[in-house]
Amino acid sequence: MAERDIRHKKLCFLFSEHNSLNDGALRPFINWAIKLSSQGYEISILLLDSEAKLNFGPKLNNIKSKHVKNYKEIINYLSITRPDILISDDFFPRLRLMTKIKRKMQIKTCIYVQILFGFHIIADALNTTYLPMKQKLLFRVLRYGFFNFFKKWYKNMLQQHDIIITNSEISTTLLNIIYNTECHDVVYPPIDSSIFKAENLKKNNQVLIYAGRSTGDTDESFLRKILLSLRDKEYKIFVLGNRILQDKLSEEFNIQKLSEISDKDLARVYSESILTICPQKWETFGYVVAESIFCGTPVLTFNCMGAAEIISLTKCGYLANNKKDFLKKLEDFNLENFNLEILRKSKFTDSFDISYSTRKLINRIQMSWDQ
Repeated sequence: MAERDIRHKKLCFLFSEHNSLNDGALRPFINWAIKLSSQGYEISILLLDSEAKLNFGPKLNNIKSKHVKNYKEIINYLSITRPDILISDDFFPRLRLMTKIKRKMQIKTCIYVQILFGFHIIADALNTTYLPMKQKLLFRVLRYGFFNFFKKWYKNMLQQHDIIITNSEISTTLLNIIYNTECHDVVYPPIDSSIFKAENLKKNNQVLIYAGRSTGDTDESFLRKILLSLRDKEYKIFVLGNRILQDKLSEEFNIQKLSEISDKDLARVYSESILTICPQKWETFGYVVAESIFCGTPVLTFNCMGAAEIISLTKCGYLANNKKDFLKKLEDFNLENFNLEILRKSKFTDSFDISYSTRKLINRIQMSWDQ
């Protein structure tokens, strides 16, 4: 099928259960929607039971969006608009909804595997001490009671869809090992290189720490050790991510909390920092890692999962094998070890760039359309 014909196709993204369009799970879809809309595709966004506001800004002026209250309204909307493909991710409630729609309608569906339902449930290293009681109870119940049941349910639903793509090589491996399910391709989440880029900004005496999400992926006690290690170096410390940890740490340490920050302002923080610190072990991709590297700032993280995959591809950062090694690398860090001019001119980020990622997504979808 020629490209001019493809651009008449309609793509619909399904979101649900989100309070903000800045949520990490939505970022790939928002970036793809913006890029595809600019290329002439007809894009629509469905939001179910979401408090996310529809003020997408000028970049999404050409994108149709609609709040829906229930499954019936979704079916009515899809019956009228007739998209050529419906896209969402593998977060269990959304996957269940996508599967229900698939059974009801003759519609092509694509699932972007980035959550890997159940993987966190068997990860006993999660630190849930600072989580709200409701989340603690949920982790305990699922971990010890229902994981095998939900694992089979997740797998059966996933395999009913036309296209399964993953957000990293590690997600592909885990999907195979844990769920015995193959994917069609790996499509890295798109980074908007027009925003996240290595500017000619002066590096300040500051570091950025990513405190993770709100799901127990960050060890609070280890994060405190990192901050104690930085205390004597007189760095200005920015902390991004988990608000619970941000609030707790701000009482003890002099940190600058980053909440509801725009991509443009975040890119400036990356660019002006000498180091980004990501002490998580369970990221299947690692947006913060990739964005920091795009902005010309090396990253210190653990040698596992998606973050290690990115560092291994880009050669821009430090990989620690354990906590002791992590703190040692932090203590020995010297920005002069990195040639930032070479970094700014490098092409290694092509795999994560929004243009490449969007093209790869469309190529995979086109194969489904041509069948």
